[in-house]
Amino acid sequence: MKTVWCRVEPPYPVLVGPMASDAASAALRGIARDGGWDGSVLVVSDRNVAPHHAAAMESLLASAGLRAGVFLIEPGEGSKSIASYGELCAALLRGGLSRRSAVAALGGGVVGDLAGFAAATYARGIPWISVPTTLLAQVDSGIGGKVAVNLPEAKNMIGAFHQPALVVADPASLRTLPERDFRAGLAEVIKAALIGDAALLALLESSAEKVLERPVDLLTEVIERAVAVKCSVVAEDERDEGRRRILNLGHTFGHALETATGYRRFSHGEAVAAGLVASLWMSSELGYLEAGAVARIEAVLREWSLPVRAAGVDGAAVLSAMGYDKKFTGGERVYVLLKGWGEPWIESNPPEDLVRRAVDRMTGDGGRIP
Repeated sequence: MKTVWCRVEPPYPVLVGPMASDAASAALRGIARDGGWDGSVLVVSDRNVAPHHAAAMESLLASAGLRAGVFLIEPGEGSKSIASYGELCAALLRGGLSRRSAVAALGGGVVGDLAGFAAATYARGIPWISVPTTLLAQVDSGIGGKVAVNLPEAKNMIGAFHQPALVVADPASLRTLPERDFRAGLAEVIKAALIGDAALLALLESSAEKVLERPVDLLTEVIERAVAVKCSVVAEDERDEGRRRILNLGHTFGHALETATGYRRFSHGEAVAAGLVASLWMSSELGYLEAGAVARIEAVLREWSLPVRAAGVDGAAVLSAMGYDKKFTGGERVYVLLKGWGEPWIESNPPEDLVRRAVDRMTGDGGRIP
């Protein structure tokens, strides 16, 4: 079991290793005891994940002396809605959960965001634990305390900051992940490497084919390193007021792609992959990155069959969706770019023509769309 500490206040551990382990059980038991939990936990999962992992989750809770109920949602971004949030809060109330009870999120980013937001707001806030079962959630969305639901017009517009008490990221749980979802999670891994770990970037390049076989030892190292990047950034800027914005590399374009296509054509990771290429291309056009940098990252993404373009998407719709992005406030247009490997840069109000050309390039032909 590897442990990375997310040093916010209060700090919490991210355990990278088996869910069914003495270390995970002991950590959870100690957190529940020290937090004065009443023993009641509602496990939130989806109908795809629960058949594979709910039993192991309930065993972990039982080993820590906790009683579990289960609330299931339909898989997919459509469940990250105000309606689903209301149903979950009603289930918490019917189950008799109090401010000393807890929520456990077992699943991917949709489950984590929904469960975490319910925990942040039910009874004015109750504890929660994150047990991400997708690669994307293990390295990104399951850590850092940003929880939210979507509006039809824009992603993650109704949300809060509510840190989990514990994260357990089990690389072995990724064996049941559909191939497309696993590959999509690699987009967030390479994003972490680009902003903060050049050695991880080199490892991904040298192991681009091997990582697709999902060996637990390699995944443990990859996840641990990516988690360390995220936790270091979150510790500096828990509430996303400055440096934490670097975690949005590729996301301004990516979120807009998701919105412009109604969350149906691309998964989040696929949209981020295309967004990363657009962001790196802008970085190159501004003279920040060396020649060949964009092609270098495109080569890795293509190895993973991730889109480097979004051919056929309406560029005007993408630009319109970008206008709703949370990173655009007070008329300021903020983009995360790179000045070099591991050197993220916040670019405010880049030339509008450059942004339009980036969108035109991204929505043109030449990408590999799953």
